[in-house]
Amino acid sequence: MQEGSGKTIGVYLRNVRQDRKIALQEVSDVTGISLGVLQALEEEDKERLPAEVYIKAFYKKYADFLELPSEELSTLSNQQNDRREAKQDTMFNFQTVVELKNPDENAYSDSIRLLVIAAMIILLGVFFYWAYKTNFNPLDLFGSLPEMTETKYFSQLFPV
Repeated sequence: MQEGSGKTIGVYLRNVRQDRKIALQEVSDVTGISLGVLQALEEEDKERLPAEVYIKAFYKKYADFLELPSEELSTLSNQQNDRREAKQDTMFNFQTVVELKNPDENAYSDSIRLLVIAAMIILLGVFFYWAYKTNFNPLDLFGSLPEMTETKYFSQLFPV
């Protein structure tokens, strides 16, 4: 990349991709970024692109796919931002980059969590089936309660 070349990030990424003879469809398949968004990124067509935060994330994902050093992308991004700021007076300049989550991340822990939930549901079902078959009465756990339920007991508590 040449410093001060006036190249935009999209044009730079497209040139690198074409130099490596990689089809845009392949980039889309691997990164998960739609073909239309990739075309808009390369053409710098802001009307077909989402918010700036997403654009930066898409550029980062695209550059990671091309295995470009992050310094090159940030240098080019800074140059592009400097040119943009020179063209228009902006009140805010957000330099936020959102990392896109890899769909394979945490797949192991999610699987374990689902297995534990399924095992708990099965155990609960087995317990209720056992309670039904054995005529289990949870009040039996508290000992003999019939004398407390007799009318004599209540009449002592609440005299008429």
